[in-house]
Amino acid sequence: MARSPALLAHPYLIRLACGVAALTLVAPSFANAQVRDRDARIPRAGSLWIEISPQFYNWNEQFAENSADVSDGTREPLFTDYDGSVAARLFPGLDPMLEVVNRDADALGFTPLTGSELDLGDIEFGSIDVFVRRIPLALQFGIGGFAAIEILAPLVKTEVETGFVFDSTTANILRAETALADPIAFFSELDAAQAQLQALVDGGTLSTEDQATAVELLADTDAFQGALDSRISGQQYLFTSGSSAGQQMTGYYGGFETGFQTFGITLPGFGLPISATRPDVNAYFERDPVLGQPLGKVTRGWAFSEIEIGARFKILDTFGWPERPEPQAEATAGVAQPPPHAVPPVDEPEADPDSAALATPEAAGLPVEAEEEAAAGAGGEDEEAAVVATDAVQVDSASTAEPQPLDRPGVRFRTTVGARYRFPISDPDRDPYLDPDVFLQQPIGTGQADLQLEVFQDIAFGQRFMAVAGVTYGIQLADELERRVALPGQPYGYASQKTTVSRDLGDFLEIVVSPRFSLTEAMSLAVEYTFWNKKDDVYETTSGGVDAEPLSVETSQTRHMLGIGAYYRTSRLFAAGRAGMPIDLAFLWQTAISGSGGQTPALGVVTLSIRVPIQLF
Repeated sequence: MARSPALLAHPYLIRLACGVAALTLVAPSFANAQVRDRDARIPRAGSLWIEISPQFYNWNEQFAENSADVSDGTREPLFTDYDGSVAARLFPGLDPMLEVVNRDADALGFTPLTGSELDLGDIEFGSIDVFVRRIPLALQFGIGGFAAIEILAPLVKTEVETGFVFDSTTANILRAETALADPIAFFSELDAAQAQLQALVDGGTLSTEDQATAVELLADTDAFQGALDSRISGQQYLFTSGSSAGQQMTGYYGGFETGFQTFGITLPGFGLPISATRPDVNAYFERDPVLGQPLGKVTRGWAFSEIEIGARFKILDTFGWPERPEPQAEATAGVAQPPPHAVPPVDEPEADPDSAALATPEAAGLPVEAEEEAAAGAGGEDEEAAVVATDAVQVDSASTAEPQPLDRPGVRFRTTVGARYRFPISDPDRDPYLDPDVFLQQPIGTGQADLQLEVFQDIAFGQRFMAVAGVTYGIQLADELERRVALPGQPYGYASQKTTVSRDLGDFLEIVVSPRFSLTEAMSLAVEYTFWNKKDDVYETTSGGVDAEPLSVETSQTRHMLGIGAYYRTSRLFAAGRAGMPIDLAFLWQTAISGSGGQTPALGVVTLSIRVPIQLF
């Protein structure tokens, strides 16, 4: 049964559209995040498409850069750059850490450590897994049958889960507060012992030699006590008992014990822990000179990050809408049109004045032989517009004849071009973006603006085969933010490496090719290939002092993805009066099959898409 276009504007769907529109207009979006059920279609004039496309990304590998161990494009675990010695392997130089560890070395009685002697312990990662969940909310509104405006705003949440083991036996420094079981009691007893020796010095009963020895003991123990108290109260570092520096400290204090004993005074016992612990690892990151978030699970979002606004324009369309078959002459010529009162009211919705006026070709202002032109030609100018004429003039034939396939034989083309602008609504160096004080994070977006140019091409072959192709070129615009400068192989940067940089992310190219086979008029299966390429990023220091060039290393990306999809669409069937409601459903699974660049994620993605068209007017 033919439907009037007025029936598309269901009140509950209009209320849904208004609610989603209000949410979307105040929400931001994720970098390069697009709804995935994309082809060359655009909404008909006055039609609003509401689309929600949950996307689930995950990866624990990347395509490596060429090195002595791997060839370019070889898959490697994400933790490859993070395994090894915490200091020598993971940080860009040991000078800041050595400066902190060697403070007051003379007072504490140890020889300052060198870079080869400093070891914060080894970290052995078992996994680093990244999970990204996106829910892009998209609105597309058709204008004149040849253009559409768009708003896209993904809601995003990211998680990075780490699994690692800290080898405490390899560490030679630890938190100073763990050096003493009861610091208050230790310093109280030490003060008492010093007071006794000071009383002997002040009493004038000591020989000249003993007097000089006692004064020196008091000065050295006072310096030792001050340096030790400063490290404990200031949350700094001390050493394991088995380390060279730890043994020197213990021996140095042992000399104090011997010296005080010669005056009949006993000092409190002093000993260092045997090994470091997992909390010591956290302390390395929380304290000077790192001052960052400890290793662990890092979550970002749920949050809207950016907004994308754009427009699409139809260049070519030989599909028509809704691609109705040619009318049967005998069916339309030999049967009289029934009067409106002859149709049972229970089977027919409330009549629309415009639809009733087009009950016959003559009443619509069209000759009978113009039916075919109305059905096919009008669709090329304004998709779905021909349904007003063709559905009305063929009510009788549609109700008495078997449904005809909507797709015509032969080859059909459809081409649209578009552009979109993405702009952030938050600072790029703050949560939930690239907070410079958070390690192992996956930001919800880049926090910078870009311009994307798109071309989509559909080609249909008969009633079963169709190919969808899309090309997107993104021009990423420069911005400024704070970053910690470190090479990929030394992923943790000290707080002293934090600087303001100018960032120009590399432009990107995405090509999607999706051949599809129709099982039914509503159901089709697809194979989808995606090519992704991004140029090198460019970083320049703006505040001076730290060279930002290492941030540009291994930032180019190339990735090839392959997957399968399934599509269920009833929009055309609904327009032809052969479906209960218009809806487009899509499922897509893809995985990376190859890539290069060094830090290119070897990701997999599952996408679900729900699109509901609503005829507003």
